[in-house]
Amino acid sequence: MSNIFKSCIDSIEYNDNQFEKNIRLTGWCFFDEGKAAELSILVNKEPIDFEITSIHRPDVLGLYQFHDSFEKIGFVITVPLEHIQFLKKVDVIAHSKNTSETIYSLSHNLLHKYHNRQVFHYSIDDIKNNHGQIVVSGFVYVPTLEHVTIELLNKAGRSVEYTYVPVRRSDVVELYQLDSNDKLIGFQVIFTSVDPKEAYSLKFIYQNDELIIPIIESKSVFSLAKSYIRAANPKRIQNAFNYLTREGFDRFLERLKKGPSQLSDPNGPLSYDEYHEWFNTMAPTSKVLESQKKYHFEFAPKISLIVATYNTDPSFLKAMIDSVINQTYSNWELCIADGSSNNQVEEYIRSHYDDQRIKFKRLHSNLGIAGNMNAALELCTGEYIAFFDHDDLLTPDALFENVKVLQNKNVKFVYSDEDKLISEIGIYKDPRFKPDFNLTLLRTQNYICHFLVVSKSLISRIGAFKSEYDGAQDYDFVLRASEVLKPKEIYHIPKILYHWRMHQASTAANPESKLYAFTAGKGLLKII
Repeated sequence: MSNIFKSCIDSIEYNDNQFEKNIRLTGWCFFDEGKAAELSILVNKEPIDFEITSIHRPDVLGLYQFHDSFEKIGFVITVPLEHIQFLKKVDVIAHSKNTSETIYSLSHNLLHKYHNRQVFHYSIDDIKNNHGQIVVSGFVYVPTLEHVTIELLNKAGRSVEYTYVPVRRSDVVELYQLDSNDKLIGFQVIFTSVDPKEAYSLKFIYQNDELIIPIIESKSVFSLAKSYIRAANPKRIQNAFNYLTREGFDRFLERLKKGPSQLSDPNGPLSYDEYHEWFNTMAPTSKVLESQKKYHFEFAPKISLIVATYNTDPSFLKAMIDSVINQTYSNWELCIADGSSNNQVEEYIRSHYDDQRIKFKRLHSNLGIAGNMNAALELCTGEYIAFFDHDDLLTPDALFENVKVLQNKNVKFVYSDEDKLISEIGIYKDPRFKPDFNLTLLRTQNYICHFLVVSKSLISRIGAFKSEYDGAQDYDFVLRASEVLKPKEIYHIPKILYHWRMHQASTAANPESKLYAFTAGKGLLKII
């Protein structure tokens, strides 16, 4: 397999309704030092014309330390399928000057997973609550670009009065190449809520089609263009320069290290694009990462990363594995136990990776999260075990930073800080800067979470994961570990080393997607 191209498909839509039949792909692809690749599409092994919008992806360029590149390596591709009677396969081909490579393939079976017969394209971009006045901002459109009626519903499904404000959304029109003159596809829904716990939904209506969606943020790729523009806003640059001039370099550097809280408004709310910018500013440079690769540790233990996969999206699977392969510390093994209902994960790994450090076991049935993790644990030969979710990402220096700590052989339990990754647009948000070990806090919530590395001897001592706590099996393990470990054996790395992916099926984006995890966690706390 060629290593010329780096790529990822972030989202897939297979739209098939009375108005449109197409596939929409968002993602990124580059080669060399952040150069954008030329792309082509094959449908049933035949080339086809398609629409593409190129976008900036500062998140990806920052992750790979190409801070000097201004190439538009991101894309939104729309592949028309009106004249395709039977869709067997779709291939995305990347081209450089001398090389071509298939970076993504969609089979007929996989396409059905993304099949969408709804006529609505929408996003809820922002939700603000100002002392009970709720403002919901977003957009919705249908392929005909005719008016879509919006209703606000309470938890009981009854209509609620609200103020509707139409908004021009030139960014969405441009990004998705819509043929619209007035561009009033954006909206603000403004209403008053007495009960902060009340759940509301939006109901979209167009002719005979209806769609009800909960009011939760669903960041879409157009937000990236906005955040990129804001990140390069001359006013913000000027504000930062004024702070530097007024306070001096040392104070400015200390202010930068404290994290993003809007230099233009120190008391203002934290915005996800500002944190993303701060993270990339504080991330190790390419030179630092290269020096880490060459560094020789006196104690260089093998770290076994355990992952339980279950019907994992191929793009998430690829990003997860690549984030391990890109580690600056190389003495690792990735141990994957797959309880999927099909062979998709196994076929993808075996066809895309030829690295002896990647160990894979196909389970005869889904054993649950704890059972699948225990199966992955059986593959491990390392002295230390790292807990890793199948759709998340590590920073390139994650293992290096842990091994630095493990030079102190008294340490048996290492955890670090984390943030969230908006899946569609690749923006980091919601950092969790954790305290050093605090048993009282731990007994009220699992603040340890990701990224956790423990000695294999600790697991042998207290046992592995318990199926009766599926969904909170990590929390159960951490609580049991806290009962036997001494404070000097626990270490907190105050750095973001883990990106927790947000998508609709994840608890990072939608806590209700896995309510059983909260139930299991409550059960643990009752025992305590």
